[in-house]
Amino acid sequence: MLLDTGNSLFLWIGAGSNPYEKRKGKETAVEYRATSNVMTKKTPIIEVDSGEEPPIFTQYFIGWDDKYIEKRRYIDVQEELTKEKEKSREEAQEEIPLEPTSEYAKQVFQGKAKDDEGNAVVKASQEYYEMLHGKGGGPKKTFEIDYKSLHRRVEAEKEEIVDDGSGKIKIWRIENFERVEVKEKMYGQFYDGDSYIVLYSYTVPPSTAEKHILYFWQGHHSSQDEKGSSALETTWLDDELGGAPVQVRVTQGKEPQHFKMIFKGTMIIHQGGVASGFKNVEDEDDEDLDYVVLYHIFGRNNDDTIGMNVPVAASSLTSRDCFVLLHGRSTSLWIGKGCNEGEVLAAAKIASIISRGRIVKRIKEG
Repeated sequence: MLLDTGNSLFLWIGAGSNPYEKRKGKETAVEYRATSNVMTKKTPIIEVDSGEEPPIFTQYFIGWDDKYIEKRRYIDVQEELTKEKEKSREEAQEEIPLEPTSEYAKQVFQGKAKDDEGNAVVKASQEYYEMLHGKGGGPKKTFEIDYKSLHRRVEAEKEEIVDDGSGKIKIWRIENFERVEVKEKMYGQFYDGDSYIVLYSYTVPPSTAEKHILYFWQGHHSSQDEKGSSALETTWLDDELGGAPVQVRVTQGKEPQHFKMIFKGTMIIHQGGVASGFKNVEDEDDEDLDYVVLYHIFGRNNDDTIGMNVPVAASSLTSRDCFVLLHGRSTSLWIGKGCNEGEVLAAAKIASIISRGRIVKRIKEG
């Protein structure tokens, strides 16, 4: 499937595509770009594999479900229908407890619980319950659990977050298939045409022994050779540290929570790279008045915020997020209507980094 966004051309490759279909897809994308009245030879053709769709791709699809492909893969329809019937039968026989069973639910019932942002969980009224489930029949519910908050807690536990990200870090970028140390002032800034190695060191009190995690981050446009070198260099670095570190492969757009926490809301993904044809942001001339670049800011707070370079187009904007626009000597922070105060503060932090000392003008949607 091809997705034309004007500034970019995405080629989505299904999981079941054979080598011939993949080759024809690439040829079709090149032909499409050549016949376009808007695109040039420099317009990037971005390959997207099924199940690994990055936010820059999914933002064009309202209601995108990241798990949809996985849920619809290799399904026996008859078997699924049977399972659904059995599940419905079991649920119909299951008794709904009249009193909360977990400690968290008890806190909600007592009006003491707070969500991840410190806001009190609101009790659901009897009218609201009846609106959802109908009147009569069955036990009456006098409280409502914040399942979204519970889900975030479970996900954090699954990731096995070792600490709050306040340990020591050291970063290398793969250049000419070797690891080259990144300057500390550039920590948190990545290029989608490169691969990186991030060494994270921490201690677990009362022990003073250092533990290590070796993340190797791979940008979407990083070459296969660079990705292979990042994995190989990570293995060698692991050996140098006595084989103690835990190795974690991180692909762009799939960053785990702890990886984002390390950078305290300052992680930024630029276009470009050492071996790519893109131009690095740090090489741009401040006096170039035609220089325009847009960053999409994802996240709610310092623990999960990322700024990502996206096409400079109105279609890139969404009301639920913030964006930073650099235009010549000016910098603007565009704030969508759906953003809360925490998201705006996190976006302002990234804007201050991207602007490189310029005054940032805030613009609210509408």
